[in-house]
Amino acid sequence: MKSNLSQWQREDGMPADAYFDAVAEELAERGINVASGGREEGWDFTIEIARESYSDGPLGWATYGLYVVWRCDEHDEPKGQDDFTGLGWYWVPHSTRDALGDYAKQFDLPYLAEPAEVAAAVQILIRHGKKMAGEES
Repeated sequence: MKSNLSQWQREDGMPADAYFDAVAEELAERGINVASGGREEGWDFTIEIARESYSDGPLGWATYGLYVVWRCDEHDEPKGQDDFTGLGWYWVPHSTRDALGDYAKQFDLPYLAEPAEVAAAVQILIRHGKKMAGEES
């Protein structure tokens, strides 16, 4: 029987740690530093973007953190890569200390977008089209 799961899913259908590791690696390839990252539950993963990676861009005002998050409904039982509900990939800026964030905004990405797609969306978000050091025109 053919599985409907993608290469990025565990047998239970939730994303594998390797998926989120690949996203972090793609961010690093683009010169976007990750301050921290991890998952507490199978349905949730959070990456804190290092301040130096976005402080000179349009989200520089988020002085207390910029978080990129993947989340689905905790009751999801995915049988395939599009079989999720909830937010998927989104970002949360923090302009005040100890707050839940200013707001949450979804990226226009599939739930299990390829890691390079996720990294490209983050790059566009934090650089707003600016070239990064070392990039060719």
